[in-house]
Amino acid sequence: DMGGALSPFTKPPNTATARLVTEGTFQYMRHPMYTGLIALTTGLSIVSGSADRLLLTGLLFVFLDFKSSKEEEEMLVLYGDEYETYMKQVPSKFFPQNLITKED
Repeated sequence: DMGGALSPFTKPPNTATARLVTEGTFQYMRHPMYTGLIALTTGLSIVSGSADRLLLTGLLFVFLDFKSSKEEEEMLVLYGDEYETYMKQVPSKFFPQNLITKED
């Protein structure tokens, strides 16, 4: 549950009740909602056979990557070392690295 943290803007809420969410899907990737949106638009592009939609999905990915980088700059200001540690523990922004790569 992200509470009031879900926003189209890059600045996270700065309230006394704000907390860093690291459970659930956030333990695998830092921006799971963006991953879902990218997966949805990729799937729609493939199902509809639309190269234009696939191109727009690529542009959406670039935009979300830029937006998430700005959000993370703000998160580092708001949460400091806690967010830096989280970024090290969960290195993937969009794709769950620990499910993609196999550790020996």
